[in-house]
Amino acid sequence: MRQVKIFVTALFFLTFITNASAQLRLGAGGGFGFDVEEFSAFVRGAYDITDQWRANATFNFYFIGEDDTGVDLNLFDINLDGHFTFAMPATIDIYALAGLNIGFSSVDTQIAGKVSDTEIGFNIGAGANFGVADNADIMTEFKYTIGGFDQLFFAAGVLIKLDNK
Repeated sequence: MRQVKIFVTALFFLTFITNASAQLRLGAGGGFGFDVEEFSAFVRGAYDITDQWRANATFNFYFIGEDDTGVDLNLFDINLDGHFTFAMPATIDIYALAGLNIGFSSVDTQIAGKVSDTEIGFNIGAGANFGVADNADIMTEFKYTIGGFDQLFFAAGVLIKLDNK
């Protein structure tokens, strides 16, 4: 439940940011973790450092919940990635990515109580942004996390470019 509150708070915060530059993109979407075999929702912020380099931060919350045996599992992660974009037409942005993954899990059982774990991993992958409007992109991304929570992850969502002008 605490993770849901964090996720809702992050969405609320991102909705009301007003002092941003044209180089900042905020968005949200959904994903699928192939190892945990669960869907997730994410919020994302991306900052264009140069035309080719971008810093990216993502918060993923996986919809796992309680199973039939009464075990409640919570899983979320934070990803801090760098993107290198390749020269493409103006409406398509293809990139390679590498970065850090910090995964948090907790299990709450009726017998043993609550146990939690934090794992650190390394992300590698690729993605694309497709310009659908002057201030909006549809994004897709595949990445693999090497480390404590090894898994292939697919994400798709919308990024909005913020501009003060």
